[in-house]
Amino acid sequence: MFDTVILGRSCPGKEYDQYEPMLRMKVFEAQQACREKKIPLLIIVSGLESTGRGQVMNKISEWMDGKFLTNHVFWRETDEQRERPLEWRFWRCLPGKGETALFFDGWYGTLLHRYCMGEIGQGEYYSLVNEFKGLEDSLALSGMIIVKIWLHLDKKTYEKRLQQRIDTLNLHHLAPLRKKAAELYDTQVDAAAEAITLTDRTNAPWNIIDAKDENFRNLAVGKAIIDTVNRALGLKAAVQAGLEVLKKEDTSPSVKPEPATCPAEAQGESAAQDADALVSGSQVDWLGQPVERKGFLAKIPLNTLEVIDLSKTIESDVYKKELKALQKELQELTFEAYRKQISSTLLFEGMDAAGKGGTIRRLLGGVDARIARVIPISSPTDEELAHHYLWRFWRHIPGAGFVTIYDRSWYGRVLVERVEKLTPRPDWSRAYAEINHFEQQLVRNNNILLKFWLHISPEEELRRFREREQTPWKRHKITPEDWRNRGKWDQYIVAADEMFLRTSTAYAPWRIISAEDKKYARVEVLKAWRDALRKALGKKDDGKKNAKEED
Repeated sequence: MFDTVILGRSCPGKEYDQYEPMLRMKVFEAQQACREKKIPLLIIVSGLESTGRGQVMNKISEWMDGKFLTNHVFWRETDEQRERPLEWRFWRCLPGKGETALFFDGWYGTLLHRYCMGEIGQGEYYSLVNEFKGLEDSLALSGMIIVKIWLHLDKKTYEKRLQQRIDTLNLHHLAPLRKKAAELYDTQVDAAAEAITLTDRTNAPWNIIDAKDENFRNLAVGKAIIDTVNRALGLKAAVQAGLEVLKKEDTSPSVKPEPATCPAEAQGESAAQDADALVSGSQVDWLGQPVERKGFLAKIPLNTLEVIDLSKTIESDVYKKELKALQKELQELTFEAYRKQISSTLLFEGMDAAGKGGTIRRLLGGVDARIARVIPISSPTDEELAHHYLWRFWRHIPGAGFVTIYDRSWYGRVLVERVEKLTPRPDWSRAYAEINHFEQQLVRNNNILLKFWLHISPEEELRRFREREQTPWKRHKITPEDWRNRGKWDQYIVAADEMFLRTSTAYAPWRIISAEDKKYARVEVLKAWRDALRKALGKKDDGKKNAKEED
């Protein structure tokens, strides 16, 4: 790749002084255009050692409006970063809408040096490079403009500059890993060429710049920023026009909401009538037994949640005994996992009133409060809306040995945002692959990921709604929004079915739990986590204990 790059170009000082002010203004205008259109701008400055990456970042900072610009360097890995997936440190620093971020080396620097030093093999290197290509695709498709700059030097110039730095002891700021890798010019160049080839995309193109002459380098960097931003803005305008056409032509099936059943409007209606409004019509299940269906669901195949056995229950005295035993065992297992730096991430989804909150409280009864926390997910804040939708979830990823429990989760993208049409179809359709990628990073980082869907029937949901209305300390749990969502039960069932199909993976399968009996659901969830902890900790008696409990 680099053999075809023209090296040795320069720009005389007089010519630079002539062009630099005009270029500076255009770079500033490019940043302002992104700000006006509320588009995040990410600039990655990478390259060989001694190419002036720091000087380039200083120059870009000088040209741009510093109020909306942040610089991020990823030289030295902190303990906090080591305890989480590699992508975590980058996600936390991504720019919001209208903001600009400069990444020194970005996700390429450390990866490149680890490969050069033999810490990771070629297969893992290619795999990680492809994962970052996927990350860039996701960010670009979500609206971010990405400018990638590689500063290059010919071998003779590189070795001369490196020796000068060694002679003047000017390597003090480099980590030992980088000092050693800096001596391997050919290895670095070959590895960089592979990474650039794999990740040079229309929505995140590379700009390879000769860094021998400072004046030429600075002008070329400025031009790369201007050209990339202008091209991206043009593409965005074309895409937006296409989306408007798709929006007009969208003929996806929709359900006319059932009459509102919030308390003020439900007087005189019986619980049976309300439940029947959701389940009328007829079809058969896999065994040929009749299944009552209506409208939207009557026109499509039977889905996953309709065949779940909701009749499972547990006796009250058995429940109390098992719950106490499970919580005690979880207390021991989670502390052992903490000592061995094995994290746990548990998320709960399901229909309103399915018992997510109560189950989470019983889970916490088996974990020391110092190592666990619950993240309740509601409507995103303005800050969260300014970023990629996964940004707010990356922020809460647990450190090594800690536990994070999500009361609702990133699956809102393909559930509520889909059903309520809060997100365009192309965006929520793309989210399945983004979520799988995200979860793969968690599991790969020694993190137990458990995904629970607590399922109840529409009749049971109605009964619980009524109970909340009539119980003083539960009234805060029921809102007009809950009643409105109930009218879209069928659409949520269909959305959940596709979610299971496209995101239940070998490394992060969905666990659908019958929650018609709250006590039964709680015990099943605690058992699932206990078994996952045993497996992660290498407990050999796992099968025996389970068999004894079933007896």
